[in-house]
Amino acid sequence: MTSSSAKALAALTDVTPRVESFIRGSAAVFTCIAPDGREQNQDAVDLVARPNEEGVLIVCDGAGGLPGGQSASETVVRSIRESVQNWDLEIRSAVLSGIDEANAAIQKDGSGGGSTLAAVQVRENVIRTYHVGDSTILIVGQRGRIKAQTRDHSPTAYAVESGYLDEADAIHHEERHLVSNLVGCAPMSIEVGPRYTLAAYDTVVLGSDGLFDNVYLEEIAEIVRKGPIGRCAETLAALALQRILHPEAGNPSKLDDVTFIIYRQRRTRPKASA
Repeated sequence: MTSSSAKALAALTDVTPRVESFIRGSAAVFTCIAPDGREQNQDAVDLVARPNEEGVLIVCDGAGGLPGGQSASETVVRSIRESVQNWDLEIRSAVLSGIDEANAAIQKDGSGGGSTLAAVQVRENVIRTYHVGDSTILIVGQRGRIKAQTRDHSPTAYAVESGYLDEADAIHHEERHLVSNLVGCAPMSIEVGPRYTLAAYDTVVLGSDGLFDNVYLEEIAEIVRKGPIGRCAETLAALALQRILHPEAGNPSKLDDVTFIIYRQRRTRPKASA
C-alpha cells in the first residue's frame, strides 16, 4: 500500500475491512460511503451461510439519482438472506426466489428505487454467479489471470463485448454510469452463470461500481491474487479511495460509495497415500 493510499484510508472512519470465516475459507468485506459528506451509503453487503457448507455472498448498489436507492439495496439483501435461510429450498432456487421477491417488493413500495446485484453462490468448492446491473464479479487465479468475469448490463459493457470499446476506454466513458437492468425496475432479468469449480488459490471478487469505476481490472487482479485477504482488502480499498479523493490525469476517478467482498478458500492438502 502506498503512503498516499494509506492516508486516504486513514482519513475516513469505520472503513477498516472485516474478515470473516465463510465456507471452507474466508471473506474480507469492505463498504464505505462516498467521501463527499452525503448521509446515506446506498450500497449493501451480506454473507449468508447454511450449515452444510453452502451459502451466498451478496453486494448490492442502490441506483444513484433514484429515490429509494438505499432502501432498494437493503431490500434485495434482506430478501435473499430470508430466502436462503429457508432450508426447505435448494440454494439456487432460494437465491432466484429472493431476487424475484425483492423485485416485486421494490416495485410495490412505489419509491421508484432500484438496485444492482452481484451474488455468488458457494457450495463446497463450487460457485455460481448471479448478477443484475453493473455490480461485477471476478474470479482471479494465483498468477493474476482473470479466469472469469461477469459482463455488466450497461451500454458501455455491451460496446466492450462487441469490440467497439476496450476496457481501458470504457472505464473513462462519459456514459459509463448508465445501467440497463436493475432489481426493482420492470422488466428485470437475472443473469445466472455456469458452475465453476474453484482451483487452489483462486480468489473471488464481487463489488459495486464504486470499486470497478475507480480501479482497473488488472490492478484488482494483481492486488487480490495472493497474500492474506484482509491485507488485500485494505490495499484495494485504499487505492479506490485514493482515486476518489485525489484525481490524477489518466486515472479513473468517480465519486461513489465503495463496497466489495474478497473471498478465497483455504488450500486443502492432499491426503497421504496409505
